[in-house]
Amino acid sequence: MFAYTYQCDRCNQTESYRSAIGYYRLSDGTDIPRCEQPAWCNDCNALRSAERLPDLQRLTEIVADLETTGLSEHDIENAKLMKQDVSDYLAESLFRSHALMRWRTARQSPPRCLDCESTNLLLLNPHIEQALDSFPHLDCNGTFHLSDTWHGSQASYQVLDAEGRHLHDDSSAEKRFRS
Repeated sequence: MFAYTYQCDRCNQTESYRSAIGYYRLSDGTDIPRCEQPAWCNDCNALRSAERLPDLQRLTEIVADLETTGLSEHDIENAKLMKQDVSDYLAESLFRSHALMRWRTARQSPPRCLDCESTNLLLLNPHIEQALDSFPHLDCNGTFHLSDTWHGSQASYQVLDAEGRHLHDDSSAEKRFRS
């Protein structure tokens, strides 16, 4: 888990958000990884982690690439490091990618706050490759600037349904990704 703290240059208010591992549990029991991004939640009136919904066109390209060219050199190296058969690794990658596409195609709601489940968000970092160094503080017209980062161990994983709502069942304690 990574955490980021920001301080406003005008009113000195601090806000933090953490980036943690989580997954969606689909109706057929398949678990797929969840991505997140920083957002200002208007309902929490605070900086929060929000879902990052993958671009459907990009998922389509990934699946097409896997189906036509197979694994990248990087993925082949990962399979070897994990002592996994390359053909099994490819099959799992295809299964996971197809599950992601099915989920993303069926998903109806926009990204949700991972704390309160609201969709009333200002997404602050739309491009996954970019770091969030600063963002506007709308309450005082100042700017929040990154002031600290840290890493911690995660004790549990957040499990969401396909629409991004929290699941509260005993199977979430298993802390696993199934394929």
